[in-house]
Amino acid sequence: MMLFPYHLQRKIVAGLRITPFEYYKIIVHRTMLSELSYDRIPNFTAADCYQTLGIGRNEYIDLLNVYKGKLCSSRPNTPESSSSILDELLPKYPLNCKHLEPWFIVRTGAVSVDDVRAQTHDVQAVLDRIIDNCVVDEGNIGSGLQLSEIPIDIFRELYRQGLIYVDVPIRETDCLFVPTLDGFIMNRVTGDSCETMLYKIFLSIDAHSSVSQLAADLGVGTQFVINAASLFVRLGFAQRVEPPPHKPSSEHSEDTASLISDPASAIETKKVAFIFDSTITAYLMLGNLSADLKKHSVTMFEVGKLTGLR
Repeated sequence: MMLFPYHLQRKIVAGLRITPFEYYKIIVHRTMLSELSYDRIPNFTAADCYQTLGIGRNEYIDLLNVYKGKLCSSRPNTPESSSSILDELLPKYPLNCKHLEPWFIVRTGAVSVDDVRAQTHDVQAVLDRIIDNCVVDEGNIGSGLQLSEIPIDIFRELYRQGLIYVDVPIRETDCLFVPTLDGFIMNRVTGDSCETMLYKIFLSIDAHSSVSQLAADLGVGTQFVINAASLFVRLGFAQRVEPPPHKPSSEHSEDTASLISDPASAIETKKVAFIFDSTITAYLMLGNLSADLKKHSVTMFEVGKLTGLR
């Protein structure tokens, strides 16, 4: 029940024709076939599975009950197996990507000539552009196309067909911050070393520390932290700190003049800090609160802090 290895997509999606949708569908299929609890799926795997298949805790329980009902009502002499019954219940296509950024990179997966011919003229034109920008030469992969360069409706259609995949490029110098968590699934699986390390990195994310600094502080390989950071951004559990836009010197002088004329604008905004423990957040999560407040309580419980950036 490991996470889909997004850092190996070039080999897995393009080479083996295994998309994240197919991968997580197999995981859910095997878990349901064994009638295992949803809690057996590690947290980050469950979150990615939910965003790809739309199957969370409640959906899993409902599907499992329907599957058991169909299994009991099926005739003993029919050729329909338990596996085929389950296949009919599982989704046929992936959900639209929930978290997308203009700087995400789009690349082609396993695309055949028949796949290209089956598309409309507009989709073919976009697909040709993606292929041209993903040409592999002497072991080097092309730069790909940024998501901002592709019409979103065409992107969704190609993604739905499994003809493209998305890379989330993270550099060593990038800084991340954790926004208010949405869609965070609290499955704590003990004994999973990868899950434990991901939590360790996730809880250490700081808007003022670069990825390389984070790796050095934790004593973890930089590439592993880059892969983890890319996953967190993909899931929407972290966001990249964007550098402030560069202003011409004339604008700088105008800003300085405005600060001199209005000293109040130069005063730093005050922030409020408070200390809390897990008992408070547990009460907040169990209480009858609005959905937005519950997101804040989950963030406080899992991350231990609320960012002031958003």
